Amino acid sequence: MTAETTTSKIDSASKPVVSDNNVAKKIRILGVPLDLGQSRRGVDMGPSAVRVAGLEARLEALGHVVEDGGNIAVAIPEQKKEGDPHAKYLKEITATCTKHAETVLKTLEAGKFPLVLGGDHSICAHADSDLSVSPKKL
Repeated sequence: MTAETTTSKIDSASKPVVSDNNVAKKIRILGVPLDLGQSRRGVDMGPSAVRVAGLEARLEALGHVVEDGGNIAVAIPEQKKEGDPHAKYLKEITATCTKHAETVLKTLEAGKFPLVLGGDHSICAHADSDLSVSPKKL
């Protein structure tokens, strides 16, 4: 079922309703401009591009309460030494994913839905650990 793009309604419990079945959420946008997990540069611009395209305003127009949590700091490959050819920046990716996981957990503990914008696919390396800690908070 897709969310309606009409004006939000209020249900009998006084909670904002995005569509007939979806209650508005408190959303925190988190950027992870990581591009160390692949060989082609550019995906680090993803979080900025999605923000510039109006993500926050569109979510708010659907009735959600949105805050932007900024970007997780990410190492720059030109300033780091490459490691193993099959895992060139494993140390840096691990550090970024650890910080990302901590930030997602803090967001869940604050009662907010973490909407993560990447970067390359390596930002998902910790996803299972996040959900195993707090699956009911989603």
